[in-house]
Order: sequence, then C-alpha cells, then structure tokens
Amino acid sequence: MYKQYDVLMEKKQYGKVYFLCRCTKREYAEDMFYKGNLYFNNPIEWIKQASCGNVGQGDLFEGVYSSVVTDGTLCLRTDPETFDYKGKKYLRSHSIVNNWLCLCFYSIDEMSKGKVDKGTYVYNMTKEYIESFSQGETFESMQGKLLKDRMSMVIIPQTGKFFRHIRRFFYENGMVEEEDFFISKVTYRSSHKDFVIYKVPDELFSKDVRFEQQNEVRILLNPNSQKVQRILIDGHKICVGPMDEFAQLKTNFYSGATVRVGEHQLHIESAPTTNMIGPMNEWNLEPLLGFMKYAYHTTTCKLNGELVNSYEFWVELVKIFAWKYNIEIQHEVFVDGIDDHVILIFHGDDLNTILNNERKDSYFYSRVDNSYRAPTFDAIYGGEPAGLVKITYKIKKKAEIKTRSKRTDKLI
Repeated sequence: MYKQYDVLMEKKQYGKVYFLCRCTKREYAEDMFYKGNLYFNNPIEWIKQASCGNVGQGDLFEGVYSSVVTDGTLCLRTDPETFDYKGKKYLRSHSIVNNWLCLCFYSIDEMSKGKVDKGTYVYNMTKEYIESFSQGETFESMQGKLLKDRMSMVIIPQTGKFFRHIRRFFYENGMVEEEDFFISKVTYRSSHKDFVIYKVPDELFSKDVRFEQQNEVRILLNPNSQKVQRILIDGHKICVGPMDEFAQLKTNFYSGATVRVGEHQLHIESAPTTNMIGPMNEWNLEPLLGFMKYAYHTTTCKLNGELVNSYEFWVELVKIFAWKYNIEIQHEVFVDGIDDHVILIFHGDDLNTILNNERKDSYFYSRVDNSYRAPTFDAIYGGEPAGLVKITYKIKKKAEIKTRSKRTDKLI
C-alpha cells in the first residue's frame, strides 16, 4: 500500500559516536555535570519555538510521522492530528509531541561530514553551527551577564562510559530499553519525498535533512510507563549521578571549534576568539602563563577599550594569579632583550591539580567568587619580546617560610 512512500526507521543506522555535547545555561550545565541532573523537554516546545521564528532549536515538523493523510496512516496512531504547511498535510500524534520526554545531544560520529588529516579525523563546528543552538546568545552579548546566566557546553568525549552510565541507571530502576526508554541517533529524511513512520516513537528520531548538521543523539522516556514516572523529579528531570569522570564543562564555543579524533584520543580546540578576548579573570592558567612573556616589556595592550602599557598589564596579571589561584608572583628586574626570571609560588592547589581541574571545567576557579572582575582584554600590540621568560614553579608550605622547587624551570 505504501510502496510509493519512504518507510522510515525500519532499520536504524548507527555509527560509532566520538563526541556528544549539550549547550545550555551555565547553571543548568553545572547541575548536569556535577550532579547528573538531566532535564527533558516535550517536543511541543520545539514546535512553539519554530512558530516564534527560532529555526535553530525549533522545528515545525517535530514529531511528524507521515506526510500523507489516508485512512491507513490515520490508523497508525490512536490520536492523530493533521498539520497543514503550505497547502500540504502532515500527521503527528498529540500525546507524543505533548507528553513524551526528550533529551537531545549534538554529536560527531564516524558518519559525520569531516575530513582526514594525517591519519586524524577532523570535524569543524562552525560559528553558524554553534549559533543554531546558542539561544541567540553571542560572544558580545554575554559579556555583561553573570556566569550562571551564560551559555556553556557539557562535552562528553568518553561516549561509551556515558551510555553505560545512563543505561545502568535505567536498568537499576527496572526499566526496559525500547519500552520505557529509548536511545538512538536521529536520522534525516528528504524534504522532497513522502514518508510514513510506523513504529512509536520513531517519529522523534526522524527530522528533515536541513537539520542534518546537528547530527543529534536523543534519549526518550515513555510517559506512560510507571517506572518512568517513579524516577521523574518535578515531571521533567532525572538524576543519574555526577558525570565529571567522563565529561567536561566548557565555555560556549562562540566562534566555533575543531574536533580531532585520533586512534585513542579526542582533542577539542576552540577558535581563538574565546581564548583571547574577554574578562581576564575568566582565562585559564595556561593562556595566562603564555601572556607573561609580554608583561613588563615594551608591549602595548588594550584593556576595557583603552591602551595601557605593559606594566599595567603585569599588575592585572598579578592580581588574577592571587585572586583565582592563590599564587604569589616574584620576579627579578626586567630588562628588554634579556631573559627574565619569574617565580610562581603556589599557596593553594599545585600546578597539575589546577590544570586538571580546568580541563574538566573551564570556569572551575572563577565560578565560586565573581566579586572580582578583571579588565576585558581587547588586543595586544607589538612583536615578540626580545628575551625569554623563565618561570620557576614552587610551592610554599603553610607552616614554613622557605620554599622548595616543585618542578624544573621552563622557558616560554
């Protein structure tokens, strides 16, 4: 009867998932990362967003199971609704789009469109791609916002551990996959062919091909299951436990990012804008160390839109090291053209602890206390300094005055 139509979702195609990410407000991202609180939504919300003009997150065709209306297709769901778009009718289930619970992740897998560079799979997350799920926030618009109100990325590079973590939670609560919960990639259908989707809730794993770049992975919960109702918190949330062992919490990649997938590793590199511009107290330790070679030299910077000399830049760096990391800076006399010696004395966490914490959470040390806001860094002028900066890392014990060497000197 339906041979002239595409019968979708009969055979789901899976590729190895290398990477998952979810973009949301920082306060929700922290809740997900540190506590494992996952917030589900009803598909009707994405239909409403599309109706309001948000085509990045919204989709007017969310939950559509057929592009043809016949007696046969009407009988495929117990509560079909007719949806009319530009003179063409579509069908969807009222209960599925209004009641089913859905959580979406953007993914990269072996079937994603990328390129191979020196044996490494490279996928570019463009600025336009990021903007499609940033809820209208841009790098410029977020500058005046509190950290908790900004967009952040929950990054999951260890996808196997994540899926095992999720499934273990469901199984421990007596839930059955493909009955109480569903986990699958979204497939993308042609805009020009009629289609029919038979099985519930496969329509929530099918979208128009124009959303193909999102490459979604979805987790669905069946609202008709008593087992699902028992684990729900406030009707839309479940708590699966902390995710910091296999995930990372990053600032939003406003200018895009590059994901490199090697044989046993995954490297994420955000575009330079997010590392080089913005309030300096939100920089991580590694870029701060990299800029020390410019400090106290004949280099001009622009902070808060005004030109400042290198000494003023150095003073701000000293404040940031003290406030964020409890690191004391000692230095010898600076002379242009001569190697400089800077000593970092760690009164709090040591170097490796700081680096590991910030790899997991890019705002780890600035999220607790937002009382100090360093100037916004706009630009740096002048060439490379003539001399190198030799940095010595030391740690000072609380009960002692003397310092001991923590690791060898290095030149930057």
